Amino acid sequence: SLEKNRLEGLIKLYKDRYDALLKQEKQLKEKALAEAQEILHTANAAVEKAIKEIRESQAAHEAIRRAKEMLAEENARVKNSLDKLTKEQPEPDQTTEVKIGDEVLWKKQKAVGVVVSEGDENGRVLIQVNQLKFRVPLAELAPAPKSPAEKKTAGAVSVQAEAKSDVLPEINLLGNKLDEAIPKVDKFLDDALLAGWSQVRIIHGKGTGALRKGIAEFLENHPRVKSKKMGAWNEGDLGVTVVELD
Repeated sequence: SLEKNRLEGLIKLYKDRYDALLKQEKQLKEKALAEAQEILHTANAAVEKAIKEIRESQAAHEAIRRAKEMLAEENARVKNSLDKLTKEQPEPDQTTEVKIGDEVLWKKQKAVGVVVSEGDENGRVLIQVNQLKFRVPLAELAPAPKSPAEKKTAGAVSVQAEAKSDVLPEINLLGNKLDEAIPKVDKFLDDALLAGWSQVRIIHGKGTGALRKGIAEFLENHPRVKSKKMGAWNEGDLGVTVVELD
């Protein structure tokens, strides 16, 4: 009958829906299980990473601790070496404080002289020994002996006895800058005086003229320079300065 057919249709509909729900539930459970498995896998990976980092961190801490200990040991060793080296180092030479008019002993030459100028930027002063003047480092000076006998002994060695026989009457400054040339000229003039030269030649070249002008200014203020002039045409012309010493 019609009613029977409608009832059978409803039963089949409910059965299909029930089967569909069961199937959907199974799929949902499978999906949930897959998600749970993924979560568990991710959690496991995170835990493994954390354990690895902890182990590495502990190892690093240990390495850092040991490195610090080694560094401390090395610092202590270096400090001990420096302390030992410092104890072995001789006391530095004491620089004598002098003023114009002081009598001083020129230790290198064993000669007594009188200070006639203040110290220059290179730590040297001009002293007069007998009739000669010399620019001497302060480190080579000491207070002059007080007793006449000591002075006589100190002055017994003539400065001229140390005269430099190997000094040529010229110096070549080609290629030098002014700040390099001035100390060389200063020393050269002292050596030339010790060697007994009354005239010397300073070869500075022509160039821009800066070296020639700077040397000329220095010679103007040198106490033992009597006169200066440019070289003759056969002596180097503007590239050479001829100096008369007094």
